[in-house]
Amino acid sequence: MELKIEGITKLYKHNTALNNFTCDLNPGIYGLVGPNGAGKTTLLRILATIIKPSKGRILINGKDITLNEDNYREIIGYLPQKLGFYRDYTVTKFLNYIGYLKDVDKNEATDKINNLLNLLNLDQYKDKKIKTLSEGIKQRIGIAQALLNNPKILIFDEPTLNLDPKERINFKNIISRLSSDKIIIISTHIISDIEYLSKEIILIQNGEKIIQNTPVEILKIIKDTVWEADIKPNSLLELQKNFSVTDIKNNGENIKVRIISEKKPNVECHLTNPTLDDLYMFYFGLEGN
Repeated sequence: MELKIEGITKLYKHNTALNNFTCDLNPGIYGLVGPNGAGKTTLLRILATIIKPSKGRILINGKDITLNEDNYREIIGYLPQKLGFYRDYTVTKFLNYIGYLKDVDKNEATDKINNLLNLLNLDQYKDKKIKTLSEGIKQRIGIAQALLNNPKILIFDEPTLNLDPKERINFKNIISRLSSDKIIIISTHIISDIEYLSKEIILIQNGEKIIQNTPVEILKIIKDTVWEADIKPNSLLELQKNFSVTDIKNNGENIKVRIISEKKPNVECHLTNPTLDDLYMFYFGLEGN
């Protein structure tokens, strides 16, 4: 299976949200990374056919999805940043309703829902009204509805938002198991959620793709630009004025910091292996806040 995004542009009255965005995707997990306002959500909404592009096209196995959008929608699962719920529905009733909308076979729907409730640790909430549940539990319900039709393409916009550490790990384990025969696109600000899962990382800025590559290859870009130093707490502010400082940790009397710089900082420091968090700061810095 191949999903091709060809020259997608999205124009609004006073803004270009996407500009000639192009990439090819095959089964595996893709991390979509960029600062707020970069165009990530717009791209995912176009992929989910919620909005239409101003220019460009999307092809699945060489065929333009606009030729048969209904067939395309049957193979996608989408979790938006903010999913609407019928608050008075129970979890099971809501998932049954989504199954109906997705044309899931009635004879299979109950088993599929029960399996997902178990998979996402939602069994104890299945008869609870959604309005009584926490945001973290609602997020897991959102993940369940995205998986309900066993889609070939999964589109997640900030899927681990509001999840506790245990459920974030569970989510990562689930999508890792699913990725062998599905295209999974994850937009997230929690870089650790995708660092060791992603087949490729796609960096987006100002509506344009700036790079797409494997985590190993993409980190080579910032080789010899990440430094570690132990500094006195009272020298941190001055260091931050001159350099991009990340990952500040208490280290007894001193603090350990990571510094992103193409030249050696003017403190006692040593080069260290870069991470995707470092890559994010290298490209986006304070823009990502």
